[in-house]
Amino acid sequence: MIVFITQFLYNRFNEYSTEKSLNVLRAINGRDNYDRLLVDGYGHLDAWWANSANEEVYPWVFDRLEYTKEQFYYKYQKAAAAAAAAAASPSSNHVKATKQSTVL
Repeated sequence: MIVFITQFLYNRFNEYSTEKSLNVLRAINGRDNYDRLLVDGYGHLDAWWANSANEEVYPWVFDRLEYTKEQFYYKYQKAAAAAAAAAASPSSNHVKATKQSTVL
């Protein structure tokens, strides 16, 4: 997941440019893997270091991390387990041996 976090207290990053980038990415790749948080009253990097960041920003970021873990990590685990099981099966070893002897 790609997340845009825009602080616009000092207009360091233009909120409309991140909105435009978000919309373009969603139009090309679908909506599921992109999100944006606008944080009013925060300056550059305050979203991470401000006194209230743990209440206003961190829970939102944590939710996005959990979503990403659910969407991708568990799918990867299943695929890796299936590949490991296929590599460990005796029939796959026999196929490899047959292919090697044919090549020689």
